[in-house]
Amino acid sequence: MKSRFLAGLALTLLLSPMSLADTRPPWLPIHLTSPFSPGQKWARIKDGRELAETFDQLGYSLTTVRERKTLPPVYTLSVPSGLSELLTRQKTDTFIRLVLPHAQKVNADILKVRYHLQALGRLGHAGAIERNWLDGLGREYGIGRGPDVNALLHRVDAVPISLILAQAIVESGWGTSRFARQGNALFGEHGPSPVDGDFMLSRNNNVKVARFDNIYHAVAGYVHTINAGRAYERIRKLRWEARATTREVDGHELAGGLGDYSEIGDQYVKRLRNLMAHYRLADYDPVRLDTTMPPLLLRVGGATD
Repeated sequence: MKSRFLAGLALTLLLSPMSLADTRPPWLPIHLTSPFSPGQKWARIKDGRELAETFDQLGYSLTTVRERKTLPPVYTLSVPSGLSELLTRQKTDTFIRLVLPHAQKVNADILKVRYHLQALGRLGHAGAIERNWLDGLGREYGIGRGPDVNALLHRVDAVPISLILAQAIVESGWGTSRFARQGNALFGEHGPSPVDGDFMLSRNNNVKVARFDNIYHAVAGYVHTINAGRAYERIRKLRWEARATTREVDGHELAGGLGDYSEIGDQYVKRLRNLMAHYRLADYDPVRLDTTMPPLLLRVGGATD
């Protein structure tokens, strides 16, 4: 994949350093603030069809990802228009390739913090600096000041990529919904009250849906909802039990804790599990980003954006 990736890199129309402002939603933890480093290379793509062609030029295929368990660090910043105009197989492959690197990176960024927590737990005591850090995490993850390390470990953890992909597919209609196109809202997260952050209104103005400046923050917002939201204690309990028995954290199993995510309850869980099976989404759970490749950001839109 590497040689094809580098060869494809030379084919992109525009490669120059890109700086991104910190535009994270205010409810996200600080460790999910700045996913991309200033000055990273980027290219511009126009729409969904051009995105699919760019992925192909870069040698970024789902078959190769499944075989090698690695994926290139290609981050599409926004949901492009025109995904609905692609043939079904091209649309589904393109959408999975769009979300997959962000899902892996969000999990990796969370696991870095989890590893520090585990090290602190093994140490058995915390100094003033560590206690301040724990207090900050406790506030960010809805526990409050003075949290126990184990209480944080229940929440500061990854969500299986298969589950992230399945929910993004269902909630955004493969990236074709109005909220996905206009605000990168892949998971249909409703706004809290009082409103905190940027939101879009439904057509009848009775529902606020969170708007995100990029796909990374959309995925991070969803994962943080699972990790900190009161309604998702069951899915966290299932994950904790899997960790305690050294079992793999399984998206199919954890989906059973998401009956409250939708009004249709168990039918929603069944739909997620059917998607995971049909599109073999569990194949992506062990995938890791290839750190030997230079990251590439794909910016969506015209030259005046």
